[in-house]
Formats: sequence, C-alpha cells, structure tokens
Amino acid sequence: VLIDAGPDADKLTQAMGRALPPTARTIDVWLITGGRRVNTGAAAVVLSRYNIKAMIVADPDAWSATMRALVQQAQSAGVRVAAANGPLEIDGVRLIQASDGRSWLIEVGQAVLAVVPPETSWQALPAGVSGAIFTSGGPSEWQGPGQGLSVIQVSSTSRDGLPTRGVLQALTGAPVFRTDRVGTVELVAVEARFRSSP
Repeated sequence: VLIDAGPDADKLTQAMGRALPPTARTIDVWLITGGRRVNTGAAAVVLSRYNIKAMIVADPDAWSATMRALVQQAQSAGVRVAAANGPLEIDGVRLIQASDGRSWLIEVGQAVLAVVPPETSWQALPAGVSGAIFTSGGPSEWQGPGQGLSVIQVSSTSRDGLPTRGVLQALTGAPVFRTDRVGTVELVAVEARFRSSP
C-alpha cells in the first residue's frame, strides 16, 4: 500500500528504492488522501514506474483539477479507481478512515497507528492508538501527549516552520522521529504496538 506519493519525485524514487527490491514493480493499493501537490506531486513517477492494481481516492474536499487529471491518467493506464467507501484490508493490514474524515488508522493485529495530516480536527490521538505518523509536518497545533511513538514527516528543505515547537513539546514522553533529521523511518508492528525498526 502506498499512501499518497509526496511532492518530490526524486525523493520518492530514492525512498522506494531503499524500501523495495529492484524487481518490485507492483503496488496493490495507492491511497490518495488529498489532491494537493504535497500529496501527489510525485504521482507521474508512480504511474510510470509501477503497475497499480487500484487507486483509492479518500480526499474529503472537492477534487482539484490536478486530482481529476491524475484520476483520468490512472484510468487511461488501466488502473481501477474508486472513492474510499470503507476499510481496506491487504495481507492482514487494515486501513480505516478515522473519525475526523482526514486521518487514517493502520491496524495490524492489536497494534493501531494513525496517519494524521495537518488538516485534522483532532487535538490528540484517540484511545487505543499506539502511535502516529504526522504527514507534511503535522498539524500546527497539537495538545495530546506522545503515545507509543511519533513520526513527523517533513522535508529537510521545508520553509513552513513545521513541526512547530508547541507540537514537539506536546509529544514529549514518547520517541519522536523526524524525517528531516533521520531520513526514512521503518515501523514494525509487534504485538499490540508499533516500534521503529533498527
């Protein structure tokens, strides 16, 4: 499962090269959570390099012209495109749209991880969630304490001032991994929680 693609084609290609064997050319599900460049800037590379079995669009906002063009390009390439309409399950991993309509929950057995975009209405993680991946630098305000672990996805060249100092202070008490400082973060589900892979 690929969630979004990020804004930079070169960085996506490098990250996919580190995570997948060179012969891997199939993505079972490509989940698009938003139609902004920060979500889909590298989409052309994904469509040209990988055989996508299904694209699920879960953008709660009206589709932008860019999103409509991406969907048309995917359909022209023979990709099955559908709107998110319930949980997805692949190889024992469940993806469920969260109560805020923007975040996603990744469930593996009893372990639950939230993928939280900046546009969330959440101020803290719901009970039972063992950690979070904050996309695009995370929300500008966050009140909740750190739970399990937190990954903050942010570019080393970001000029948006994210993650904010207040968010980092709110996450104290749990390990925080920032992609602008440590690069790629691999998470592994172990029993009822996620942990970073050594």
